[in-house]
Amino acid sequence: MKSKTNKAALEDIDAINRHITNISNTVTPVSSRRQLMNSIKKELRGIIDFDSSYIAVYAQDYHSCSCFTENLLPQVAAGISTPQPFSCMGPLKHSKPFTFRYDEAGEALYGQLPLAGLHRDNGFKTACIIPLRMQGVLMGYLAIASFHDDHFHPAHLGIFEKIAEPIATGVSNVLLYEKLLMAQHEKSQLLAISQAMATIRDKDDLFKLLVNRIQPMLGFDRGAQIYTIDLAAGTASVFFPDYTEMVGYEFPIKGTPLETVLEKGEIFPVFRESPYPDFLLIQMMNRLQINGAIMAPLRIGGTTIGTFQVFSSQKEVLPKEQYPLFQGIADQVALAVANIQQYSEPPVQHQHFEEIISRSKKLLEIFRNIQLVSRTDTTVLLLGETGTGKELFAKAIHNLSDRKNKPLIKLNCAALPAQLIESELFGHERGAFTGAIDRRIGKFEIADGSTLFLDEIGELPLELQAKLLRALQEKEIERLGSNKVIKTNVRIIAATNRDLQKEVAAGRFRSDLFFRLNVFPIQLPPLRERKEDIPLLAAHFLQKMAEKLGREFRGMSTKVLQELNNYHWPGNIRELEHVIERSAIVSKGKVLTVLHLPPFSAESPPPEVQQWSLKTWKEHEKEYILQALSLCNGRVSGEKGAAKILDMPPTTLESKMRKLGIRKQHFPME
Repeated sequence: MKSKTNKAALEDIDAINRHITNISNTVTPVSSRRQLMNSIKKELRGIIDFDSSYIAVYAQDYHSCSCFTENLLPQVAAGISTPQPFSCMGPLKHSKPFTFRYDEAGEALYGQLPLAGLHRDNGFKTACIIPLRMQGVLMGYLAIASFHDDHFHPAHLGIFEKIAEPIATGVSNVLLYEKLLMAQHEKSQLLAISQAMATIRDKDDLFKLLVNRIQPMLGFDRGAQIYTIDLAAGTASVFFPDYTEMVGYEFPIKGTPLETVLEKGEIFPVFRESPYPDFLLIQMMNRLQINGAIMAPLRIGGTTIGTFQVFSSQKEVLPKEQYPLFQGIADQVALAVANIQQYSEPPVQHQHFEEIISRSKKLLEIFRNIQLVSRTDTTVLLLGETGTGKELFAKAIHNLSDRKNKPLIKLNCAALPAQLIESELFGHERGAFTGAIDRRIGKFEIADGSTLFLDEIGELPLELQAKLLRALQEKEIERLGSNKVIKTNVRIIAATNRDLQKEVAAGRFRSDLFFRLNVFPIQLPPLRERKEDIPLLAAHFLQKMAEKLGREFRGMSTKVLQELNNYHWPGNIRELEHVIERSAIVSKGKVLTVLHLPPFSAESPPPEVQQWSLKTWKEHEKEYILQALSLCNGRVSGEKGAAKILDMPPTTLESKMRKLGIRKQHFPME
């Protein structure tokens, strides 16, 4: 049966041009598939009558396509038995619109047009295919089908070529709008999941969330699993099994899909026929007839703690468009795992290190070194940024030593002026100086047979460094105002947040004292390098505040945990404790949902601030003289000497240099 209306319609050029213009004006601003297809149908039927139409949009690899099916003949639509997207054998080979007869088309064309067979089976005779391109790239095609023989005239092809570009633009706009709606929907879903994750305290809670919220969202139908990893041991274990016989099972990471996920940090699909026959997960899939799985890394901050995998009876568990959503959910699951570990396992307080809470591999190595050095009387130098817990480690060293039956004696070298530090260290006799109305026993004498902890040793004034060095070398001291030599048996632990080697180079710290202290240095890592400990420490400090405030805290929201992990922590553990304290005080609920961080970026370290401290007059004078000597290449007298610059007699300058301890090694000589 041939069409009788199309040739007559082609003779109305003005009407055709009007419909072409209308297509350009009506299809580009629409935001839904139905609006787009209705506009196309209305204007195209002003040019040519047809019985069914659809638009196919290719996937990136051209091996599948999704279809806008709103204008399909109902009988054709009812015959679709497989869910979208539809498989296809590559892209169209034609660059311009073309027509074909269903009874003459070859298998190759049917392979490229997944809905062509349904149209043929429902009695359609002819069709026209209009390729759609955006910026020269084939994105899909518009198919128009008719029950009539020879329905399309060659002149129609030129008209269809003109409307292809605006229709492609309209399709692109609809897809973009759908993508925006999907992103908003996914964002709201992730927010809801994040809020639900904040209340999770055990695996039962996690199971309920997976079944009630995550499974309906993602559509997997054969369960889920969580693996946690031990990178140091190169093993993984089943943290959350959907199949109870696997609880606690441990296996090597190497040579498994898990290794690929950890190396690439990306989502990885796994199938029953994947080349990992010995892998636990593949064996389980074969045994339970599970066709597909997909694995995502569990990440907290920049650290991967395991993987989250879901299973399906279908080979493709999720389309790639949903991978970002799946990874977003996996990131939330990672925080839930950290929450469960935090509340199901007590904080790791290692034997003999009761006050130090950690799971960090770096600290485990430090613990081993401390256990070795504690049994000796070797001097220990603790190095690390402020707030890293140097005093706690000093206590641990003392408590592990043979001197533990006596108290640890502590002195902060930055807390007192030079005159008082000397008295604190070595003691004084009555009348040794103005105000010395009684004899005073110094820290060295008090610490006899015990341990002396010298905190902030880098702040010790230069003139006292020589006396400390003598006390360490000779193991004897003299009280101020006395000539009596007192023998001491003291173990020294020193600590500083300064770089003592730089201080030596700058002339602010004696090199011989540095070498005397630097016998067994221990570098304590900053908190940003042991992020796995942040949730543990935060929970510990929150519990302390709960007891202090007489309130109940059930934990921290996932948002708070993320902020804790993203922050740089320039003040380390001390700053973390203060942040938790401040946040707990102003918190209104039982879950800590708002973190009151200092006004630095949570994603980058705060700007470096030059360290500044109030100096004594002697320190200023010494620094000024050193600068003058440096300018004069160490020359004191003469026209080019430092005395000339400082406007003082050379003998006066030399006297001041002796009093201030300035020697030749402190400045370059000619």
